[in-house]
Amino acid sequence: MNPKPRSTDAADPKASDAAEGLIRMLEGLLGSSEEACAAPLGRLAKYVEKTNAEIEALAPMAIARHRIPAARAELDAIGRDVSDAAERILTSAAALLSDEAADPQTYKAFVQDHAIQILEACIFNDLVGQRLSKVTGELTTVEARLTRLSEELGVPDHAEVETPTDHRNRDLILNGPQLSHSDVQQDDIDKLFNAS
Repeated sequence: MNPKPRSTDAADPKASDAAEGLIRMLEGLLGSSEEACAAPLGRLAKYVEKTNAEIEALAPMAIARHRIPAARAELDAIGRDVSDAAERILTSAAALLSDEAADPQTYKAFVQDHAIQILEACIFNDLVGQRLSKVTGELTTVEARLTRLSEELGVPDHAEVETPTDHRNRDLILNGPQLSHSDVQQDDIDKLFNAS
């Protein structure tokens, strides 16, 4: 029973080399061990090879080099688009409020021009939606890969440890706008007002 080391284009050559070295070592042990040790060591070798394949499939270096930076770039672009659109809308609205046109025709043209600028600025909504879809897709891919790896390796799911900052943010509800399905309870709101 000799598991053959796989030749791979591993995302992390060190992990692949270490796994293949372990497999070679186990093969050596299998040749010199008693028959009683052969089956458990063979299963261990297969498990290590399967683990290596799962880590390769996860493509951790591709995630670190491409997917996460791409998602971060999309989020940065969303911030710029929203900021630019808000500035354009506010500038046009301020101009509309401050104009004192005496001629109705001039005023009508002035209002139409600024209304068009406001409508053009509102196109950011579509761009933000497209970019958020990309980011959501990247995060979904990463989540699916991590979940599959955890399941394959039998990693137990432990409750997340809450940091003092997480606890404070949860208690004081200072972590920004809430999602539409937020689980804010009346007790949390009461605590916020009582803390003042």
